[in-house]
Amino acid sequence: MLSLDSPHDKQMQVALRLKNIRLSQNLKQETVAERSGVSLSSLKRFEKIGEISLANLALISIVLGVLNDFDHLFQPPMQESIKEWIKPKRKRAKN
Repeated sequence: MLSLDSPHDKQMQVALRLKNIRLSQNLKQETVAERSGVSLSSLKRFEKIGEISLANLALISIVLGVLNDFDHLFQPPMQESIKEWIKPKRKRAKN
């Protein structure tokens, strides 16, 4: 599926979603930073400009109770029919 959003747009969408989750749980940035072990400056930068390491994003997600949301990223495509499931898979060519 083609998206017209830039990578930065996606980063900011994720940052806003997590910020909204944090706020809905009445948690201060300081509290999330302390509980996650992520520096307060990293959390503030993430919420402001969307930049954070994947490891720190996972730590924050644990504190907010949304770590399982990572399970939905990069899922293999759904098979279109039962024929796709029983079709032999092609082997990759050796380099």
